[in-house]
Amino acid sequence: MSSRCAIRAVTPVVLASAFALLGGCFHEPIREVDLVGTVRISASAVPDVRDIGVVYVGVYPGWSDDVLGYAYPTMGPVVGSARLGDTYPYGGTTIGSFAYACYQALKCEVVTGRYATLEELVCAHGLTAEGATEACSCSQGDDGSLLIDEGSGCLAPDDFWADCADYYGFTDPEELDFVGKERLAFEKVEDGGEEFWEAEYRIWHVVPFANAVLYAFADNDGTSCNPEGGSVNRKRDRDGGQFFYEGTHFNDVLNFPDKYLTSGDVLTEEPVVLTQSAIDAATDGAPEITERPEVQMGHLVLDYVR
Repeated sequence: MSSRCAIRAVTPVVLASAFALLGGCFHEPIREVDLVGTVRISASAVPDVRDIGVVYVGVYPGWSDDVLGYAYPTMGPVVGSARLGDTYPYGGTTIGSFAYACYQALKCEVVTGRYATLEELVCAHGLTAEGATEACSCSQGDDGSLLIDEGSGCLAPDDFWADCADYYGFTDPEELDFVGKERLAFEKVEDGGEEFWEAEYRIWHVVPFANAVLYAFADNDGTSCNPEGGSVNRKRDRDGGQFFYEGTHFNDVLNFPDKYLTSGDVLTEEPVVLTQSAIDAATDGAPEITERPEVQMGHLVLDYVR
């Protein structure tokens, strides 16, 4: 009994002393960096920003346009029954994500960061009120917003919110992560006489390799959404009293982009290269750093339409 008490009493002192001795020599180097920049999508390719799907940005060993006829990350060897197209990414991120917008009909249809208001979402998807005899019709405001036409059969935004509040148990529309002006990802910019939709991205914790490339594509038709994945819905009579999945991203999109590239998607024609000079500029040329720096990657332009 006494020996156990002695161990309990001594152990904190011993540990404190040990850490004190290590304080002068303990060093945890960091190799990772954050890659930051902007994605630009040609406004001539996608005139309405609300039509831009989830944008996937990945870091890859290289790229080529010889195999598939368009720019694509370098692929690994096909062994046995393996599928052509595995790209072995170093990391990546998305601009926007699939959100369940309260109605089963909108599963895999709504992307965050695209709608300023519920009214815009109603208009973009042509949602009609229950029992409406007229179709949903909208007009575009001077600022590009979508506004419900008076007398049309559109679902009222207040009714949309009431259904969302019931579904999620929310008390404030600001809790909806798929609408809000402050949540919009893209803004229109002009460069060299051409208009683009521009959004910022950050790829976290990338081990930097010189000559790696950034490659991106916008999945404008929702092919990359798995309707049998994600959270399970809140069971309600309106959904037939059945449980179902709300939908989410497939987990291999960055590894196999070509599985999800379909007609109308926009992709990078000229990937951005991560240069050694950019790495050195962010890390001061040090092979080991103690704070994760940012490597500025500039503009990644998506201008090739499948």
